[in-house]
Amino acid sequence: MLKTEEKLNKTQYDFVLRDMRARIVIGGVQSGVGKTTITLGIIAALRKMGYDVRPFKVGPDFIDPSHQSVIAGNPSHNLDSFMMTPEQIRSSFLKNTSDESIAVIEGVMGFFDGMSGKNEERGSTAHVSKILKAPAILVAGVGPIARSIGAVALGYRDFDPDVNLQGIIFNPVGSEKYKKILEDGIDGILPCLGHFPKDEHLMIKERHLGLKMAHETTYDFDHLAEVTLENIDLDRLVKIAEDAGEIEGEITEFDPIFKGCRVAVARDEAFCFYYPENIEIMQELGVEVVEFSPLRDSLPDVDGIYFGGGYPELYAEELEQNEGIREEIKRRVEEGMPLYAECGGMMYTLRKVNGYEMLGIFDADAELTERLQAVGYVIAESLSDTVVSRKGEVLKGHEFHYSVVHPGDVRFAYRMIRGKGIVDGMDGMVYKNVLASYTHIHAVSHPEAFVNFLSLCHENPK
Repeated sequence: MLKTEEKLNKTQYDFVLRDMRARIVIGGVQSGVGKTTITLGIIAALRKMGYDVRPFKVGPDFIDPSHQSVIAGNPSHNLDSFMMTPEQIRSSFLKNTSDESIAVIEGVMGFFDGMSGKNEERGSTAHVSKILKAPAILVAGVGPIARSIGAVALGYRDFDPDVNLQGIIFNPVGSEKYKKILEDGIDGILPCLGHFPKDEHLMIKERHLGLKMAHETTYDFDHLAEVTLENIDLDRLVKIAEDAGEIEGEITEFDPIFKGCRVAVARDEAFCFYYPENIEIMQELGVEVVEFSPLRDSLPDVDGIYFGGGYPELYAEELEQNEGIREEIKRRVEEGMPLYAECGGMMYTLRKVNGYEMLGIFDADAELTERLQAVGYVIAESLSDTVVSRKGEVLKGHEFHYSVVHPGDVRFAYRMIRGKGIVDGMDGMVYKNVLASYTHIHAVSHPEAFVNFLSLCHENPK
């Protein structure tokens, strides 16, 4: 096998791209203030106004981007300053926007909330806004507060002078009198761009991992757009986005070195957590991506399989019932076919989930718990060669799950420098050409991981 660096023929444009691309960040004073609903409303309204909207999400989330993609009609990409370098963030942003588009970037948690305390901004909305030199609008959840809102606005405006904070949207506001109180409270501090009303028709149902996915949600697109147009100053918001100023960076592209290779990607209700870049990099490298449903289909004629995360615990009975595909996958694994599985996909490789039969590649069972087991960024050291890494390499990623795994006789490839993993600070179960872990990795951060995986797929044809 060739070394990764010999196979990774990535091409960077031989010029620095400088552009005045319209962009705006929608951040929150804290979690739960409604920034997702307001972001979706802004995307819907801008699209109705005729704009080509390119959505982005700060952080490692899979769920919010699924909604953004449906509303925008364009895929939503993640911008994460823990998993990605500033150069990688700018490259991804420039690659997925254009001169004619307007980028709407939804923040994560509170605007300045990053990995840890006051001296660590990585992972925060503020950090990404500074990397992209993007103006930001703050969403403030309101309730029993009046003049004190001025202190909140002043604090956010002055906390970091390198942040370009351009205004506030209040949510929810139920009366004209209260609107006036809030506007008076921030007068001379930050402009008010609108007041979003409380509207049950705009709420998205939740479950243990957060909001339900986009494919489970029915949208009243026109209502969402109209409510936003009536309550937010979209003309002013667009002007702020268009006046964001110049952004520069290099765009990284990859040569199609794996033409003829076919990789199956599990995509259905049970497996739906994928960073778009993880699929796009395979296609850019020349791979034919074949989507299939482990709930309903047989295994396509492919050279490898990629299982993302999702909700196998909710569909465990249906996954057990498709015995044909389970037997086919196990047969191909024994023959040496590469298989890479993350989180929910990892659970499918186990013997049982909530008592239902799964693939049985690993001697381990999983069960869903009522309590959150792990959430946050991870750093994993590879203790041996795997389908995505080489011994000694360090990978950054993310984990988020309510499940626990009870392993028997299994071998682990990851030592967790940061994060929980599967058990005792270990993650990444390995067997033949299979790797299954709780850790999600991102292709922009680790393109070499996907080159490693595709190299094995290319060298082990069906």
